Amino acid sequence: MNSSCPTHPFGSRARSYFITTRDDDHAKVNVVNISTSPEKGSRASVDAADAALRAELVRDGWLAGHEEYRTAESQRLHGGEKAGPEGRQYLKDGIVFSVNRNRMDEAQPNENPATAGEWIQYIELWPADSYPGFERLIFQPAQHR
Repeated sequence: MNSSCPTHPFGSRARSYFITTRDDDHAKVNVVNISTSPEKGSRASVDAADAALRAELVRDGWLAGHEEYRTAESQRLHGGEKAGPEGRQYLKDGIVFSVNRNRMDEAQPNENPATAGEWIQYIELWPADSYPGFERLIFQPAQHR
């Protein structure tokens, strides 16, 4: 990804970023977190930004990931599903690229959860060997399930 991506709906400026190093070796990066939304937006605008970013990742050869619910308890907790949704985590060259969002305002009584709130998109880049729950993820070319 380059920082001047013209297809990103929020533009090319990042809101913030931080880098965390590994506890056992401060010379090695553990995670890079970048708030890719320079301004807060609606849920729909973040949905559009997520879709554009996912399409770009697929074009660039990243493998889409989803969690596999391997135990009966895990499947029960997820409504009987055997796998989670695809499109939050991607894998390429030993790096996990995680697409995330954060609500920036407080929930209000009686709001419509489908449209309420001010949101930002952020991404995280992790070495695969330190991504939490990596062992439960399956990566393959995007299926658009």
